[in-house]
Amino acid sequence: MLVSKKMLGPSGPTHWALSIAQRFRPRKHHEIDPLPEYAPGFGEVSAFISSDREGGLFRRFRELSARNLLYMQSELASLEDDLLGMDEEDTVETKPLQRMTNETCAVDWDTLRRVQHIDERQRRRMALILEIRKLMKEYRTFPSASRIMHGDISDSVSTFQAGDSSRGS
Repeated sequence: MLVSKKMLGPSGPTHWALSIAQRFRPRKHHEIDPLPEYAPGFGEVSAFISSDREGGLFRRFRELSARNLLYMQSELASLEDDLLGMDEEDTVETKPLQRMTNETCAVDWDTLRRVQHIDERQRRRMALILEIRKLMKEYRTFPSASRIMHGDISDSVSTFQAGDSSRGS
């Protein structure tokens, strides 16, 4: 069951969830095993929610997750274009020494790492590569599009959120 704003009403989600928990509290011992007694509030609500195998009280945020995934893809594509543009600029460099440095840094990590401290272009290349690496890691730990669309994202989302939280996702 997806909780809409109308369902929450003026009392907020806790009141709504408590009323649901009370409505489904077993009335007779022979019908269903009663829920253990919990103090009113989040303890009782969490006991009720955890008894529901479908997790129907939690929003899945599928649309928001899919949009976030699309933004990450778009951001990665933009960064890829920047890197390819930098590679293309390297091929038209007219100064032989700079061209050789560019070509070497484009294929040799150790040279790029050393030269970035004295060459502004290579510093930008290194920063771009590291930004791509960070976003690729985040993208690869994000739930797949098919899992988002089918709502099967609970395990991956907790893994994703436990990762780098410095991004404004």
